[in-house]
Amino acid sequence: MSEAKDILAFTAYTLGICYYLLELTNHWPKVGLISKPRPLEHFRPLSQLHKLRSKFFISGYLINYEILPILGIGLLINCGGVLLTRTFKNLLFLDMVGTAFSSFLLGPWYGALCGLLSNSFVNYVMYPGDDADKIIFPWSLVNIAGGLYWGFVVRNRWFRNYISETHASVRSHLLFVLVYGVLASIVLAIPGAFIQGVVGDNAVLEDSTVASTISALIQGFCSFAHLGSVVCRWLTQSIWSIPDKAISAALAVTIVRLGFPLYERELIHTRPNETRPRDGWLGPIALILAYVPSLFIFIKVDTYGFDKHYVLWLSPLLVLVLRMIYLVFARSPQNLEEHFRTRSGIYDNVVKVIQTNVGHSFFKRLRIATILSTLILIGGLLLLGVFRHNPELFQVSGNFLLVTCGMLLAIYAVQLALGQNSLVTGSMATVSEIQKEAVTKTLGTVPSKEEQPPTVQEPQLSDLKEFKRGKVRHLFDIGDRLLIVASDRIPVLDCEIDTTVPGKGAILTKLSAFWFSSLKSANPHHFLTTDFSQPPYDQLVLPAEYKDRAMLVKKLDMINFEFIVRGYLAGSAWEEYSETGKVAGIELRRGLEKNARLDQLIFTPTTKTDTGPELPISFEELADNLGLNCATELRARSFALFEEASEWCEKKGLILCDTKFEFGWKPGAQGMGDLLLADELFTPDSSRFFQAADMVKGHEAPSWDKDIVANYLRRVGWTPQVDKSPEIPSEIVSTIAKRYDEIYRLIASPPTN
Repeated sequence: MSEAKDILAFTAYTLGICYYLLELTNHWPKVGLISKPRPLEHFRPLSQLHKLRSKFFISGYLINYEILPILGIGLLINCGGVLLTRTFKNLLFLDMVGTAFSSFLLGPWYGALCGLLSNSFVNYVMYPGDDADKIIFPWSLVNIAGGLYWGFVVRNRWFRNYISETHASVRSHLLFVLVYGVLASIVLAIPGAFIQGVVGDNAVLEDSTVASTISALIQGFCSFAHLGSVVCRWLTQSIWSIPDKAISAALAVTIVRLGFPLYERELIHTRPNETRPRDGWLGPIALILAYVPSLFIFIKVDTYGFDKHYVLWLSPLLVLVLRMIYLVFARSPQNLEEHFRTRSGIYDNVVKVIQTNVGHSFFKRLRIATILSTLILIGGLLLLGVFRHNPELFQVSGNFLLVTCGMLLAIYAVQLALGQNSLVTGSMATVSEIQKEAVTKTLGTVPSKEEQPPTVQEPQLSDLKEFKRGKVRHLFDIGDRLLIVASDRIPVLDCEIDTTVPGKGAILTKLSAFWFSSLKSANPHHFLTTDFSQPPYDQLVLPAEYKDRAMLVKKLDMINFEFIVRGYLAGSAWEEYSETGKVAGIELRRGLEKNARLDQLIFTPTTKTDTGPELPISFEELADNLGLNCATELRARSFALFEEASEWCEKKGLILCDTKFEFGWKPGAQGMGDLLLADELFTPDSSRFFQAADMVKGHEAPSWDKDIVANYLRRVGWTPQVDKSPEIPSEIVSTIAKRYDEIYRLIASPPTN
């Protein structure tokens, strides 16, 4: 028992002093994580150390911006839950809310670390007594199991959809309770049952009258049903802890959503075209180191019977070792540093919001006063303890150190929550400055503001029946033909936003008409005309503002897939390759850099939808749906189209990175000759363009397509699943209009050689 106290006292002093030193550095000039952040544009090129970190994948999370604050807040929440449980005896144990909070944001290993630290340290301090080591320490295994369980189950798409729903259905709420409450209780009761069997009934903290009553009922049922002792203990803990786990998970989700919406956006929803950060070596290693003191106690204290039950007490180490073995063979994400830089820039914006908050100077004074007064007090107590040979003064100073550390952590958590909410909701003037910086980083230089001409957002023709409304185009029915009118809307990140770009619809129409008329490989296609002044098309009367954005086409039975051809490793293809080494399931050779030209074109079909993201499918799945001959023909035609258009673009100093095609059948089609190219063709909406001079491997090239808007929205931290339609600055809109027009002029002009 004394050894356990010595270990914990040493840990308390070490962590406390480190925390104070970190806090003090925030008030030194040009030093610290809060007062002097590094702007995103000031990051140096990757050093060999950074490249080594990416290669060995030490961490997928930012230590200063994500791991330390979230773990600290999780510990603080667990401490508050313990206080509630101790104060109100009829409450079940709410000491794992912070564990769930950390698991939801940082994944299983850091969630388990939060549970381990809070159980082995915070709970021990708050449950003093001679039997504290017997009552508290064994439940480290349950807390670790809870962190691992919650951390793994939140990685599915359903969880992201659930917490982003404004009005979730009763079915969704019920599923949440079942997965995060009932199943969590069942899983966590497994180690709990074995712990109770090893240590005895004293290992169960039955402060709650509810838990005591349920335990008595289950004991009677077990005797009646002749169930084994282990099953009986497991059943008891499973039932009385269901509300505990369900409420803990719900509280954690609520705290994430209301208190830290930016963490929710960056770490749960993630930015578009990115996956959730993956766990590297740091999480398991930190968990191993944190578990060693508890394991030492399990070995030294006779109560735990380590010689007989070593499998139970060593089980966390076994899990961690298996994780380390997996990491040896796991592929390291190649764009880890790029993700770090992007998230660091967004968190730096939070710091700016915090610093402009009216209470920032008050929080700063409070921190400084707390730190200095505490150091004076504990320094005096330590000196008195040395001179008077009074060990109790060391314990008093340590306890006071812990209390004030918790106070400082609470202050920091409040500041962080205020900054995140202010940034996400845009309620402070600093947000406009952040947007200005995002414009500069996106465009390089900020162009002067220009008066924007009128735009067409919702084309309407009262004389014609609307056949379909797409993200950009409106289709009107004219018998066996369709009139396509392109609006000036600009869908971004698979979402439709309120912004319109002047003249965009006209450029898309003229550019598609050029390609349909110029490319030999485009035949056969559905395009008829854009000239409504010549017979027989002059009978169709159109408003003047629609004539340059309208295109008459043949009506087809459209194939419900989109067909993407990629020639360069850019955009979402680079994101996927850096994580898995594949693009849409196609294995690529290792070592490719961002924007690298692929060894050969790749064909990546996707499902087709007018709302939400398209999902990739394999060529084999496409062949199963359309037939092998049809799938092969579509791939061959797509490659031919891309090669011919790419050659034309290169003569104009443009690089065609990737594009999408759509095809349809003539009504009553019989053969492949009735398979027609449809929709738009090689426009900045459907293709990714760069200037050839800007394409440098491993570097970000300025966009010449609608990715201009996407890049800006990523920099300001917009997430389509959470936020409403964003406001796009006029500088961005003006630049898109100019670049769309320049692309058309470059492509449609005769080649110089």
